[in-house]
Amino acid sequence: MSIVSAVKFESIPLSVIDDLIAIMLEPKELSALALTCRTLSDLSRYETYWKQFIRSRIATPRVQQFPTFELCRSVVKALKSSHRSVESSNLIKTIASFSSCDQEEESPQNTLVPSKCFTEFDLKTNSLLSGSSKNPTVPLPVVYRYAQMLCGCSGMKPCYWSSRGSSKGEEVKEYLSYFLRDGVNIVDKFSVMPYRAYWQPFEPTYAPANIRLSFYHPCFGPTPYFSSETFLVENDMKLQMFSLRKPALFLSGGEARVELFGMQQKQQLGPVIPEQFYTCISYVGIYGASLEKKLSFDPVSMKIGRFIPVQIRSEEENSWTFHYVSDSSKFKELYLSFKSHYGTLNDVEVIFYDKSSGRKIGSEETPLEIGCGMSERIDLVASIDVQTP
Repeated sequence: MSIVSAVKFESIPLSVIDDLIAIMLEPKELSALALTCRTLSDLSRYETYWKQFIRSRIATPRVQQFPTFELCRSVVKALKSSHRSVESSNLIKTIASFSSCDQEEESPQNTLVPSKCFTEFDLKTNSLLSGSSKNPTVPLPVVYRYAQMLCGCSGMKPCYWSSRGSSKGEEVKEYLSYFLRDGVNIVDKFSVMPYRAYWQPFEPTYAPANIRLSFYHPCFGPTPYFSSETFLVENDMKLQMFSLRKPALFLSGGEARVELFGMQQKQQLGPVIPEQFYTCISYVGIYGASLEKKLSFDPVSMKIGRFIPVQIRSEEENSWTFHYVSDSSKFKELYLSFKSHYGTLNDVEVIFYDKSSGRKIGSEETPLEIGCGMSERIDLVASIDVQTP
């Protein structure tokens, strides 16, 4: 018989406790726990906890730096608000790029809003099935063909995107890329609705075989900085929702790409037209929530930062100028901007002072280093000394 001695809390390394707390506790639970123990109270103030919390809850890109507490607080708010209806949480703004298009009218712009024919499907189906009998006298395919006639997609007004045709269905890869809302976003799911042509022989549905969501940004090159797992797509015209294993951070200035693998359906319009595989999509949605507007991604420094309003008064001109700077960026750029405004760089000396304290602000300092709070505005006074030869 082996005897296992009890492990004292004090003997557990703080790094282990920190990791466990970050994985298991929400911030509100940590706040309550911190009241019971000085050690845990200290841990709640460490940046390590907030970094671990973020990385355990969301998929983060390989950025050099992010404001851990501010980002954490904004992420918690965003995750709560992302559980709204899919209509209000759809982050897509417009089309960014696409792999191919069969006809100009079959544009990926058609995937930005639910098609009229699918809306009619829902209305007509619910109306027919809402009575006491669940067996409608009018066959549903007839209803769907009529809905597509009203929509116009059975004629010359496509309500879907179509890829180019291919003779190799399984090997084809297509994609639709979208710009999302401005700023940094949290994405937790996405959806796709394949298109079914009830007006064609055999009423085919042109769904891809598999689907994946990836995020791209120019500063990471041609490879994605995030990719979800690959999902199977049902070959049916219905809204199919795919949840990410972990919500992912989407960086402003990038593209969210819905990648479509394989084609399941050939178009069969008779012996005159060659049979080829196609993918046709009626609607795409990417869902989540935007982080606070003051958080943004700077692709030059590869940092997620908080952008702070800076108001500068020039003593010489008695005028005010307004700027926005990242909380982790140096004031050097503002110095250079002021120097170039008043003359050549070598002939001008600019000195910034904090308006409230009178403290001189160095060009190598950052808003964080001078103690800028969460919602503060920085007021500076610029003293310009122009050297005359």
